[in-house]
Amino acid sequence: LKDGPADAPRRLVASGERVYVTLDLDGRLSALDAASGETQHEYAGTNGTEEILLSNGVLFVLMGPHSLGDGARKVRPAEIRSIKALNAESGEILWQVRDVVAALTMAVDSERLYYFNFKQKKVFCLNRHTGQEEWASKVLPAPAQQTSFFASKLVVQKDVVLFASGEFSGMTKSGGGETRSDTLTALNATTGKTIWTDKHPPSGYSSPENLFVIDSTVWCDSSSNGKLDGTVIGYDLHTGKAKRRFPQDQTNYWFHHRCYAGRATSKYIMTSRTGIEFIDLKEEHWDINHWTRG
Repeated sequence: LKDGPADAPRRLVASGERVYVTLDLDGRLSALDAASGETQHEYAGTNGTEEILLSNGVLFVLMGPHSLGDGARKVRPAEIRSIKALNAESGEILWQVRDVVAALTMAVDSERLYYFNFKQKKVFCLNRHTGQEEWASKVLPAPAQQTSFFASKLVVQKDVVLFASGEFSGMTKSGGGETRSDTLTALNATTGKTIWTDKHPPSGYSSPENLFVIDSTVWCDSSSNGKLDGTVIGYDLHTGKAKRRFPQDQTNYWFHHRCYAGRATSKYIMTSRTGIEFIDLKEEHWDINHWTRG
């Protein structure tokens, strides 16, 4: 189906002369030669790999008990998953932690690894070198259930952890559209203390939320529904002050969100509101491409 599983794009990482990927839905992690496609390494104990992160020669692998490939709208149970840290070259297991890790929320920086525990509704922080817990946040807003086609979004930038919950609170439906009031929370990456919170406009329809950091500005957009005005908001990373806020400058017919997460460059946010929209952050201008989708 067109929408899900949302974590499928996190099963492939390319770096240098290698591609790290799963070769079947419930398979283990493999390293391929980027030029020939030949398998160079198969990592033992990684069956059920759902997400892959690579940082400074270490693979951080999220493994689940089973796949969700049999139904894109299936509810994901709050099940125990494993995070393994592996030496990318040798495959040596550096450490392993088991917890209820929400899809698409595992992130890593130079010192720590972060994820959202869906059962406890908290962000947890581990030492990336040892796997030891360093802190847990307070309880944060979150959806009542996880589905395979949608996900909250966690992003780490500098000394701030950002969490866009997508909790669907106050949702109303009109003409097939959705209006949500979601929460964006900024945490101190060292302590887990809340720095600021604000609204996160609805941006994912049968797809994960949009959340981008460009030049210390946190960008999000109102694009999940063509009935919305497309407002783009830029928050200051450290204070939460809304530095920029502007609606769409086009009045075209908005058909339907393309059920695919947005992307960004240093100059543009590329939303999936009804195709691909290149939003020029400097000029505050939409370049609309209704004829294609991400």
